[in-house]
Formats: sequence, structure tokens, C-alpha cells
Amino acid sequence: MMVCPFRLIEWLQHVLSNPEMRADGYAEASISDDSTLRLYESSLTVWTAYSGHEININMHGSVNLKIE
Repeated sequence: MMVCPFRLIEWLQHVLSNPEMRADGYAEASISDDSTLRLYESSLTVWTAYSGHEININMHGSVNLKIE
């Protein structure tokens, strides 16, 4: 596991200054009973320039952040 060496405010400043990223603050997914699960976390962002996605297919892997 890799831990990012910067604070949440630094992460959000980076995201807001990067035109290929968007700070959503939540993630959502459809679940088996046709409802939607939504999780809120201020550090969640979207890499909008990622070109390898398809509808309903997520990137594999993760970035783990220690929020201080």
C-alpha cells in the first residue's frame, strides 16, 4: 500500500488546478436491487481524462490516502 505524503487540502488544491481531474466528493454504484449506493468522502475525485473506461467498467487498482 502506498500512502500519499500530503494533506487533504493539498490534494484538493492539486485536483482543482488540474483540468483532467474533478473533485466529486462521492462515489456511486448500482446494486443488485436496482437501487444506488452512494458513499460520500471529500477526497474522492474523478480522473476525467482516463481513456480506458467503458460504461459500467471501473479502473482496477487504487490510491490509498491517509487523511489528516
